[in-house]
Amino acid sequence: MIYATGISFNENDVHDLKSIVQIKLESTEDETWTVDHEKIQGWYKKEAIHNWLKSKGEQGFKIKVKLSPYSELEAVESNGVKYVRAVADDTEKNNLLKLKAYTEQ
Repeated sequence: MIYATGISFNENDVHDLKSIVQIKLESTEDETWTVDHEKIQGWYKKEAIHNWLKSKGEQGFKIKVKLSPYSELEAVESNGVKYVRAVADDTEKNNLLKLKAYTEQ
């Protein structure tokens, strides 16, 4: 499984889904999906993750937020902005935004 474990924003940005710059991903030992023949591990642009989910989703590619209830990420596009979000549940705040936030350098 691939998990989202952190998110980053530009300094002074509003912390919402569209303004996320990068998402930190970690793969479990048994995960077989790779990017350029490398294990998925580290920081990736939200647009790249959006494209992976769109192009590989039907083949079983999934990413989950590493917080209970382990919501899956889904690709979303609004007004030309590509981003991802955790599938909606009964909480007020999107689970992706509950991950530890970092500031881009």
